[in-house]
Amino acid sequence: MFQQKYTMLLFILCGFLMSCGENTGLSRQGTNSAQNNAQLSLKLNGLEPMQGQHYEGWIIADSGVVTTGRFNIDDQGNVYNVNAKGERLSLAGDSNNSVFDLSILKSEANTFVLTIEPDNDVDDGPSSVHYVGGAFDSNGDTVATVDHGTAIGTSFSGSAGSYILATPTNGPSTHNQGIWFLQDGAASLNLPSLATGWAYEGWIVNTTTGEVRSTGTFFSANGADSDGGGAAAGPNPAPPFPGQDYIDPALILNSGNYATVISVEPFPDFDPAPFTIKILAHDILQDAAVTTSFDLNNIANDAAITIEASVD
Repeated sequence: MFQQKYTMLLFILCGFLMSCGENTGLSRQGTNSAQNNAQLSLKLNGLEPMQGQHYEGWIIADSGVVTTGRFNIDDQGNVYNVNAKGERLSLAGDSNNSVFDLSILKSEANTFVLTIEPDNDVDDGPSSVHYVGGAFDSNGDTVATVDHGTAIGTSFSGSAGSYILATPTNGPSTHNQGIWFLQDGAASLNLPSLATGWAYEGWIVNTTTGEVRSTGTFFSANGADSDGGGAAAGPNPAPPFPGQDYIDPALILNSGNYATVISVEPFPDFDPAPFTIKILAHDILQDAAVTTSFDLNNIANDAAITIEASVD
């Protein structure tokens, strides 16, 4: 639930979000070169490079919502200005630090929000995928976090769950070729509700090669995921819970080479790789028993994903 002191700020931001897909006329980085306009300094903690999408900063100001610029990063921590297509334009900083010129005064800045935008973005407004947010203090400083009311708005430290190896779409002879997040016929994941613009996704990870396979995206543990039993499932109906069967081609999940992970993903998501926020995981043991419940470990890293933002 949003904190009361952010209600008016969120009302302003939501008004702009309702106009996404239209030309809202929002200011973009560098559109006003008045000498007394502010600069925004960012220190990025825990952000990763993205494909098919990029980051964009926004300031909720007295006059509305103002972009601070689009950017992406690389594996070395270099920060690059990018255009709406996601193409690199210039170096904005290094060592995960960057500076952006603003089209507003320091006194106008109230809240910082980071969104994730698709490459080939066609509108001037912020997407619904709010990653981190934070209100500026009287000095113009904030630490933007995932659990802020203008961002995802929740912590994943209390998330928990379990899984079983089974192939309900094919029967008991192949039970080590499927994974389902259920127990005794009921949902086995305890996950917080997500803000608009986010979804959960299950993964199978080959711990030897690093290859990843999605088991489907979902918004609730109490329903089927985006692809049901999956493209490699057998002929029988899949249960109405997240999971996947790997019948043809076969994937032996208890060979000692696989792990399972639950992540939090932008929605829509244009990057095929697992997103930065990982919350639950477990190494699938060699010869692990089928139809037996295994607890997932909480590996939530959302608290480490922050942006230290300063307006000067």
